[in-house]
Amino acid sequence: MRRDLAIGLLLIVMNCLPVFSQTEDPDEFSIAGPRFTQLGDTIFISYRLVAPEDENILISVTLRKGEDTTFSIVPVSVTGAIGPVRGGGDKLILWNYKKDVPPGFQFGTDYWFQFDGTLVDEAFAPQWWHYALGGGIVAAAVILIGGGGDEEPNASSYTLPGPPGTRPPEK
Repeated sequence: MRRDLAIGLLLIVMNCLPVFSQTEDPDEFSIAGPRFTQLGDTIFISYRLVAPEDENILISVTLRKGEDTTFSIVPVSVTGAIGPVRGGGDKLILWNYKKDVPPGFQFGTDYWFQFDGTLVDEAFAPQWWHYALGGGIVAAAVILIGGGGDEEPNASSYTLPGPPGTRPPEK
């Protein structure tokens, strides 16, 4: 009986997980007018995020070179409007590119940045209490399953022998 209840709780938790996931809808926002400027070791990347101000967009950027489809550098040493970004207005990303490119790398006129964005649906984004509730349900299921149910454990008639009475002499 306990195992059936625990399995039922686990199935409920597993079926609720898609409710807390992110959604993508590329028709609800756009990225306009991307430009970049180099000043020393820093690249200033600017763009306009055309989306309602209450929207949260997950922005990522990749450096590309001309028509070369194999060239790709994902900036890591960045600050600014990258990752989760609120919609609306002009945005700026600062990239310390020397930390992410091979030694001797030089920018040319044929480089460009590819922007990717994903609309994050915050209405169903998990909050701390979602994790706590899910963890509690999983813990309860583990306790119920691990409890062994109503069955008695099998008692063994075999016992271990006692320790020896004396220690052998040292040589």
